[in-house]
Amino acid sequence: MKRGIKLALVPVTAVLVIGLGAAGGVVLSRDGGAAAIEADLRADATPVVPAVLPVQFYAFDPPLTVNIKDSDAVLQAGVSVSTRDPKVLDALRRDDPALRSAMILAFGDASEAADMSDAGKQQLLGAITGAVNRQLATDSYVGHVDAAYFTDFIVQGGSDDQ
Repeated sequence: MKRGIKLALVPVTAVLVIGLGAAGGVVLSRDGGAAAIEADLRADATPVVPAVLPVQFYAFDPPLTVNIKDSDAVLQAGVSVSTRDPKVLDALRRDDPALRSAMILAFGDASEAADMSDAGKQQLLGAITGAVNRQLATDSYVGHVDAAYFTDFIVQGGSDDQ
């Protein structure tokens, strides 16, 4: 008789275990607990990699024309700047007149001799990048340009044309 009771308890125990497992699954799936646990497991396994946005360019048009200090020469320069921030690109469009003015002031200390050398051009590009970023900050825009580029660079007049 004892053996008959033991044999009868095995199917009852199996049904009870299966029933409790199913009930637990229903409860977890109903309140999103299972999905949250699964999402946590996936998040731990997958490292978060920040998306790198592509470089975008903004061209100031028309080119800038400035007189070169202590000379009869005139510099005409096409300038573009780069950024990875779409908000900065929008700020460049909205703030174009103020940024052009800041760049013209940055050209103010340029001399004809310095402008013609590669080092002088690189120095001007650094000055333009700094001037644009300062103006964006002054006008309460968040973000910055990464670099400035010359798309045209023409010096007319001055010592070579006299």
